[in-house]
Amino acid sequence: MSLNNYIIIRLFILLFFIACIKTSYGQQETYFYKIQALIAQGHSDTVFYKKLDSLKQTRRPNDSRIEILFNRDVDFGYKHKRIQVRLNSYGYQINLLVKNDTICFGSVIISVALGIEDVHDTSFNKRHSIPIIDSVRALMYLKSRNLFYNSSKTLKDLKNELDLDEFYALRGGDGYNDTQDKLHLDTLVKQRNFRELESMLNSISCEEQMYGVTGFDWLKNKKVKIPANDNKIIQYIRKRNSDIETCQGDVCGFISKAYK
Repeated sequence: MSLNNYIIIRLFILLFFIACIKTSYGQQETYFYKIQALIAQGHSDTVFYKKLDSLKQTRRPNDSRIEILFNRDVDFGYKHKRIQVRLNSYGYQINLLVKNDTICFGSVIISVALGIEDVHDTSFNKRHSIPIIDSVRALMYLKSRNLFYNSSKTLKDLKNELDLDEFYALRGGDGYNDTQDKLHLDTLVKQRNFRELESMLNSISCEEQMYGVTGFDWLKNKKVKIPANDNKIIQYIRKRNSDIETCQGDVCGFISKAYK
């Protein structure tokens, strides 16, 4: 084979590979926009789920599914509902803020497979994951929440913290290895970094809140005095006892109550 023919063949293979990637991304993005449009069509969580299921019925049944990962209490009668969707093998995550079957806030992002960051997916989500907002209800939620937690959460914070895919895990592997989150928490406690721990406590993410509660528990064990408002919030979070995502060994994605 001549050098010119070899170069032409290699170029053809490369162009074919690029075309396949573009086609794959195109299908992935098409389904993304379909889901986003379904959220925008109405305010009812029940109706939305039925339409989402109807969309799934039009895809390949062997690699298309819908799973409600959790539907947990995030204060004042509002629920954080997370739905994982697979359509023709493409993965999506839907996060809804729901009250009495009314969707107050919704967003969809392309899921990152196996927790490995995909440059295309991350960039696409930043540019195209536009939240669907019932402004009155979402702002009512934030107003009540900010008053109780003495925080200043915005609609942008609401999206970022509902979309946050985080696990609560202090140990990894065989149970003897500290996670990076555990090491970070150790540092905050040693530094008595109340500001950062309070930021965790005030998060809309239940996993992040649990890290905050744990940090304050460790401070209490060191006989450090905890501010009265922080104690009030800690007791409230414990009593609320929302579902959280946890890890067991190296396997993540287990759902359980924050406190037994």
